[in-house]
Parts: sequence; structure tokens; C-alpha cells
Amino acid sequence: MELQLIELLIDTVEALLHIVRQQNSQLSQLGAVAAEEQLQDIEAAYSAVLKNDSGKEVDTENVD
Repeated sequence: MELQLIELLIDTVEALLHIVRQQNSQLSQLGAVAAEEQLQDIEAAYSAVLKNDSGKEVDTENVD
């Protein structure tokens, strides 16, 4: 009886670990997607800042 209970607990812990690993993987993928979207937003904002009203790129080499 005691051995069966231990085996049941081990099986349960293994199943829970499997679920946690899957969720962790999914969260990592979602985090990567969110980070990519933020990077694209930053790049778009940076590009907009580098252009003045006439649409010419601003010279960033001589900016202090």
C-alpha cells in the first residue's frame, strides 16, 4: 500500500513537471513574440525621429 502511494505521488509529480515545462516553453515563445513586437515599435519610432519635416534623414554623427 505504501509503495503504491509513493508511485502515485511520483507519477503525479512527473505529470506536473511536464505541464510546467510546457507552460514555461509557451511563455518563453510568447515573450519572444512580445519582445520582437517591442523592437519593431522602437525601430519605427527611431526611424521617425531620424527624419525631419522635409523627410530628410537627420545627421546623427554630429549630434552631441
